[in-house]
Amino acid sequence: MLRMYTGNAMYGNYAMVFTQLVVHGRSQGPHCFIAPVRNENGSLYPGVTMVDMTYKESLHGVVNGILIFDKVQVPRDHLLDKFGSMAPDGQCHSPTKNKNERFSAMLAALTPSRLAMTFQAVGTMQVVDADFIYLTVHSLHVPVWTVIPGAELPDAPLV
Repeated sequence: MLRMYTGNAMYGNYAMVFTQLVVHGRSQGPHCFIAPVRNENGSLYPGVTMVDMTYKESLHGVVNGILIFDKVQVPRDHLLDKFGSMAPDGQCHSPTKNKNERFSAMLAALTPSRLAMTFQAVGTMQVVDADFIYLTVHSLHVPVWTVIPGAELPDAPLV
């Protein structure tokens, strides 16, 4: 599994990931887990790879990275259980029986922050567009050394 644009990926000890919950060979649909990526010494757990995303277009205040999980097993007690839980014997329990509805409910919690990012990008585009129009209309398009008739300097000495 690959996770891109993970905030502080290079420094974090845990990652919140959505992945298929498979119990006794049967998929229970996507669920959210807190996956440990480093041990107490700061070393990566086996199967976890981190890659720094050195360059990105914006939001340079957050160090983003790529997390790669290869056959990583996450303990049962790391399952976030608002939308489903799993008993020690492997029995899954959820108030929402339909996998698709359950996943939609999980993703609904992420919608406000995703909308905020979208509105932030649209607002930035509008400011840049307004600045571009202003500069296009109000710039003289002449080199600095060009004398513009009626704009000569006065004969008085400059102090």
